[in-house]
Amino acid sequence: MHKNIKENNTDYCRNLIKTHDPDRYAVSLFAPAKSHAALWALYAFQHEIAKTREIVTETQLGLIRLQWWREEIEKACRGEVVKEHQVLTPFVEAIQSHDLPVALFETVLYAREFDLEDVQPENLDGLIHYARYTNQPLLELTQMICGQDIDSNACEHLGIAYGLIGITRNTLGFARQRRCYLPSEMTKEAGIKMSKLYEGHPQEGLSAIIKVIVTEADRHLDIARQSGLSHPLRALAKLTGLYTRHMKECKFDPFHKAFMDEPHFKLVRLI
Repeated sequence: MHKNIKENNTDYCRNLIKTHDPDRYAVSLFAPAKSHAALWALYAFQHEIAKTREIVTETQLGLIRLQWWREEIEKACRGEVVKEHQVLTPFVEAIQSHDLPVALFETVLYAREFDLEDVQPENLDGLIHYARYTNQPLLELTQMICGQDIDSNACEHLGIAYGLIGITRNTLGFARQRRCYLPSEMTKEAGIKMSKLYEGHPQEGLSAIIKVIVTEADRHLDIARQSGLSHPLRALAKLTGLYTRHMKECKFDPFHKAFMDEPHFKLVRLI
């Protein structure tokens, strides 16, 4: 690949995640410098598939978009030439240079199909499964790119913790899109009205649901930490812990004025 094109693609991926996925961008800075370009391409891919639900008007269109990514990844894993694309091209280079397995990408793509169904997870276990399958493969791929041995147990529990925290932090953001990832079993028991949530009205019982989910995230985070995480996963664990403590300070209330605030001196506190 021409050097200027390669650099432009790397810059594009870096700027994309710096803008749209600042958490993963911050975490990537704790990886070896030689791993940055591949990580930014991986996280740019994550952004591209995660936004599918937001940019399509029909479920079938979303499935077609995810299938396009699936087919291009399969080609890349077979060593075939793929289409020129500002994210796909550097992403394929990362796949081929680090011998990344197609099975991990298939897991993430399958999990993202759930987004297109516009249904809540049935219960807490369902939400945990979603958090796991949308995050664990990315963490294992991160370890591979950084030249580390895969610690599946740590990646599983850290992926669940980070996923649950991300979902609860963005409760109102999802609601504005008329989406809800809080378990239907819990919202029904608490008497939460979806119409009121989507219209942005506070409801008694919402904070209690978030507290249960955050407590579960904390439990998984503790398990992950016992594995003796190395950077950049250590940085992600620290960031997850910062968000957890902040949500506790806001009494788990998504309508609290500071609920979505970023931690002060975030990068320094991840060291």
